[in-house]
Amino acid sequence: MDTLQPFEGAARAVEASIATVEDWDAPGLGEWSVAELVAHLIRAADRITHYLAQPVDGEVPVCDRVGYFRFDHRAAATGVADRSRADAARIGTAALASTFTAAWTATSAALRTEPADRIVATFMGPMTLEEYSATRVLELVVHGLDLCRALDVPERTDPTALAMTERILRSLLEGDMPGGLAGAAFVMAATGRDPHPDPRLPVLS
Repeated sequence: MDTLQPFEGAARAVEASIATVEDWDAPGLGEWSVAELVAHLIRAADRITHYLAQPVDGEVPVCDRVGYFRFDHRAAATGVADRSRADAARIGTAALASTFTAAWTATSAALRTEPADRIVATFMGPMTLEEYSATRVLELVVHGLDLCRALDVPERTDPTALAMTERILRSLLEGDMPGGLAGAAFVMAATGRDPHPDPRLPVLS
């Protein structure tokens, strides 16, 4: 499965950043605190095991790792924010780090044993496990970079995870890369974190 190494690399990078948190109430991302941002990262890490346990309505994939992100993210933002706040309060700051570790290691074990073409239920409908797990790589990379910024520490990413994330975002761009953008700089511009004059950006926000 081509997503195993990127997923594990991205998760380890996030885990290392979480280990440096001193103030869970500090600003994290937008209206989120650091604790709420980490709660969102936990959800990114545990959705695979969650969906593997759910019944699937249909056997034909409805989208791939790129098509998964073609929806109105702004319309879903309020619900996502509310859920992250509730998750952070439920888990508690003392357990956020260990909960993230438990989430990603359980997912890693599943990715090592489940077939890549297994169909799983997702937010967007049935997908193959390999394609859905690529979306989790993107979530961990993007919000892992958000966490680094919130903590004011150097960017911490895994090269294979960053490359996979960049490929997904480039596919959403549907055209040539803007000049001078690559790697984490492209990811942050393509997801609306950093401004860029190219009118095609951001492709996600």
